[in-house]
Amino acid sequence: FSFSLKHLVKFSFPLSLQDAVSYVYAWFDRAILLAYTTLDALGIYNASMTAFGVLNNVPNAIATSLFPTYSAIQGKNGAEALQSSIRVASRYVCLIAMPLSHGLAATAKPALTLFVGEAYAEGTTPLIILSIFFALTLVSTALSGLLVVLGETVLSLKLTALNAVIGIGSAQLLLPHLGATGASLTRGIVMATSLLTAIIALRNRIRLSFDMEAFWKSLLASTVMAIGVAASQTYHYSKFYLPIYVLIGGAIYLVMLRLTNAIKPEDVHLMEEYLGPRLGPLFKPLEKYIIA
Repeated sequence: FSFSLKHLVKFSFPLSLQDAVSYVYAWFDRAILLAYTTLDALGIYNASMTAFGVLNNVPNAIATSLFPTYSAIQGKNGAEALQSSIRVASRYVCLIAMPLSHGLAATAKPALTLFVGEAYAEGTTPLIILSIFFALTLVSTALSGLLVVLGETVLSLKLTALNAVIGIGSAQLLLPHLGATGASLTRGIVMATSLLTAIIALRNRIRLSFDMEAFWKSLLASTVMAIGVAASQTYHYSKFYLPIYVLIGGAIYLVMLRLTNAIKPEDVHLMEEYLGPRLGPLFKPLEKYIIA
């Protein structure tokens, strides 16, 4: 076994710098917001970001599992198999995370007031904005780590730095006038530019293909779900009804998936294999309710 130390340093050093840039990327909106608003407003926005972070952990976990999988596929089967894997990954990211993002947008107020108190209800609008932008840029999860898999660590560093600069520039324009709402819009703009720059950087290195059918069907189902949950809150609102709103939203989403024929038999079989021999049979009875 042997390796080139020069090659190792060339590969890993940009990633070390990227960690520092990622820190700026994660906190720039809150740091700049402090310059234009009070600590109270910052605290409310930080609560919204914390709630959003719980949602964001779902695709982050998916991306973490995709990275070694992409690496193995790239090393064993080459770019063609990797391209197919990106499409499959985008499908399940949409089907899983899309309803979560719309659900959080629809239950932003009861979620914030129940877990952190009525004083944080003002964070509802920023949380809704963050959740909506997140839903529209979900496919970026399927691209996470691809530049590193392809050995383009310097380019990965440059894109992270570019998106951080775009975020800081947008914050300087929006935060003085819109406060926490401007901060959430800034974060949403960065989500969109991150997806756009990743696609531009990757399209000359690998053929990208997303499951757009799954995206639009999950978007439609999630939108109807969010409208239903919002309507139920209009009928009778209580922060303590949050679990009921979640159940209502889940039921509507499953019904919409069936009506749009979004779930295929192979999706159910994959879920049964994932759950294993003990839990897999428990999922079997749901098949007739979600497959048209």
